[in-house]
Amino acid sequence: QPMTVKPGDWLSKGEAGEKDRKGQTLQEFLRPGPHRNFPSKMRMTIYLIPIGDVSAAPAFSQLATCVSAHFGMAVKQGRPLKSKELKQVEVNEDGAGYGPQFEAPSASEVLFNTRKERDAFVTVGYTMSDLCDSTKGFNFLFGQADLDKNVGVFSFARYMDDAPAPSIFLRRCCMVLCHEIGHLFGMKHCVWGLCLMNGSNHLEESERRPFSLCPCDILKLEDAHRPVGGLDLLQREQRLLEFYEASGLTQDADVARIRVQIMSGVCTPCSAPSKE
Repeated sequence: QPMTVKPGDWLSKGEAGEKDRKGQTLQEFLRPGPHRNFPSKMRMTIYLIPIGDVSAAPAFSQLATCVSAHFGMAVKQGRPLKSKELKQVEVNEDGAGYGPQFEAPSASEVLFNTRKERDAFVTVGYTMSDLCDSTKGFNFLFGQADLDKNVGVFSFARYMDDAPAPSIFLRRCCMVLCHEIGHLFGMKHCVWGLCLMNGSNHLEESERRPFSLCPCDILKLEDAHRPVGGLDLLQREQRLLEFYEASGLTQDADVARIRVQIMSGVCTPCSAPSKE
């Protein structure tokens, strides 16, 4: 579906994402260079690392199930940062309405220096504390990916403002994880249509995105798996469907079910997706 850009959105005039308007074509993504990141038989694991107190976050098992299904890779829980390691992360004490913030580049640097496993494709830190990047002028961030280090950090702090149902909170958290890990494959913000890889400036804009990749970004993800024998797209969609159904994400499940039927060659009539 086409995108609608409103004032204050990521791609609107004067916003940080205005530079993303030209998009990243499939041809540009396929071009060899440092913007690409490939898994290998020795590096096929995504590590999720808790940063600080994450007791209010979704269970690791739920996050891991979603991320594994989305990317077709193993997901392991890494060791939480120790107290002395946590103190190495720079903090903006003033914050932006959500308490003290971790400086995202600093958190990435600590993860890179202390949590790099041999079998890691990427290392992902998640936190219930707010994030920022003061050096680049971002007073808050949902997440930030560092392709050079194969490391990302993501915050769930702003996803509980409206006291969402557990299924909606889980959806928001999983979407930001999958979005930012997509960047760690080398995928840039999508401008071709509604897509999980669309950039977002605020929660309302994030909620407009579907929990799925557009055809262009699916092809990018599929190509990134070439060194490890490819990606079974039907199996991927089936696993995502199972996750959506188990998590109470009715609308996402309805869409995934239609995709599975189409990919399986089952041409039975399908009703329109129901509202959650």
